[in-house]
Amino acid sequence: NQIDVGSELGWLSKDDIRAFYKVNDDYVQIQVVDYNSYSGVLTMSDDDYNGKEIHIGAVINCLVELLPPEVSQSPMSSKDSKISIQRVTASLYKTLSITINGVEKSLNRFIDNPLGAKKLRTGDVVISEHGWRDLVDFELSIEHNYPSPLHLQSVVMKIEVNSK
Repeated sequence: NQIDVGSELGWLSKDDIRAFYKVNDDYVQIQVVDYNSYSGVLTMSDDDYNGKEIHIGAVINCLVELLPPEVSQSPMSSKDSKISIQRVTASLYKTLSITINGVEKSLNRFIDNPLGAKKLRTGDVVISEHGWRDLVDFELSIEHNYPSPLHLQSVVMKIEVNSK
């Protein structure tokens, strides 16, 4: 199946393009096989898309890197402390998927078909990290690379602090 998208996506490679069609409120991702930037023709996997509205777009690369938490009242006074991150909870609103510290977190529920349509999810994603580390070594990055927006409403951390 080929679609002429013209020059709208001209400078992108096939890895930078995502295609979806909508079934009810769910999105089904279509595999992009090839994209010819000169002719503007996008080739997709061999399925029947007749009568379906196909959404094609460039990947939106979002990256959120959190600063280390300041746990005391005086600025920078806890810089030499050791922390243990017990739990991090990210609240999302209508988001397809996220990657945390390079690991993709599935937003599917147990009852969902893993090979079926990807659903926009609203809810919490829990990230657990254990072990003590220096506060200056704290790293937490949240990435999103779909043609839909990242709606990150909050990030809440439960941490323990040891001053030595």
